[in-house]
Amino acid sequence: ASPARLAYAERQLSSLWARCELWGITSAVCELACRVAPTKPLRAPDAIHLATFLLARKKIGEIDLVTTDRRLEEAAGSEM
Repeated sequence: ASPARLAYAERQLSSLWARCELWGITSAVCELACRVAPTKPLRAPDAIHLATFLLARKKIGEIDLVTTDRRLEEAAGSEM
C-alpha cells in the first residue's frame, strides 16, 4: 500500500477508536454473567460478553450487540 493509503487508514482507525469505550470485567459484570449463564447455553466468555452488553445497554440506551455467535445472539434476544 502507498504511504498515502496507509496514512488514510491510520486516520480512519484513530477516528473509530476515538468513538469507542472500553469496559472492564468488573464484579458487576461477573455477577450478572453468573445470573444469566445458567439459563443459557453459553460459555463463560460469552456470558461475560452478554453481561457487559446488558450493562452497557442499561447505561447507554439502545445499542446493538455485534457477534457472529448464534447462541450469544439468541441469548441476548431473550434478555431484551
